[in-house]
Amino acid sequence: IKNSIRFSRKNVWLRDEGKCLYCHKAVTFSSFTIDHVVPKTAGGQTTWDNVVTCCYTCNQKKGNKSLKDSGFNLIKLPRKPVRLPYIQEVADGNFNPDKGIPQAWKFYLER
Repeated sequence: IKNSIRFSRKNVWLRDEGKCLYCHKAVTFSSFTIDHVVPKTAGGQTTWDNVVTCCYTCNQKKGNKSLKDSGFNLIKLPRKPVRLPYIQEVADGNFNPDKGIPQAWKFYLER
């Protein structure tokens, strides 16, 4: 699909604003984990609607359980983004995700 946002680890982190969607703790790009909301062992797929940015601690606590069984709640539902912002740093290859999401991106990410 033309102009579709490519599913990638970096784009999941950007969509979730670099925060764990369970505890809302900021996580660096190099240290975050991806959690399957519906575990893969329960038929969960690796798709925009089923993966979230997660800190290591929450991922270990939730493990292979469903949200109900783990007692976890999502801060927001995962969805495929309509668009991610384009800035010159990304085009030039100078974007460093560990420095956090630029303030100028917030407008686009919150849509």
